[in-house]
Amino acid sequence: MKQLFKSTLLVLLMAAIFVGCKKEEEETPAEMIVGKWTISSTSLAGISSDGDNSYLDFAKCAGICSGIDYDGSDSTSGTFTYVLNDDGTSLVITDTQSAGGINGDTYVVTELTDSDLTLKTTLIGFDDIKYYTK
Repeated sequence: MKQLFKSTLLVLLMAAIFVGCKKEEEETPAEMIVGKWTISSTSLAGISSDGDNSYLDFAKCAGICSGIDYDGSDSTSGTFTYVLNDDGTSLVITDTQSAGGINGDTYVVTELTDSDLTLKTTLIGFDDIKYYTK
């Protein structure tokens, strides 16, 4: 009887552990990009400079993906729409209001985590890299 009780208890304990240890689903790139990203630094043609409080604020997609861009150097803001591919490696931004700090372009997303975003494009033949933090 003790053996049956121990075996039953062991099976119940293992079942509880198995059910209680669900693997958390990872966020998709589309979910990770949502939010306010402040520019921490830029690099153009290998020359780095600090951020100027400019930011991109990506709204959660509801049909059309949109956002707000703020240019810290002249305190202007604009709006944009965006398309992020499924694997999060390419971001197309289209200006819908020309003021603000981002130019409409296709960007290579070289890093996208919960706290870091790095966008790369080519500007007149030079790599233009922007580093953002959330």
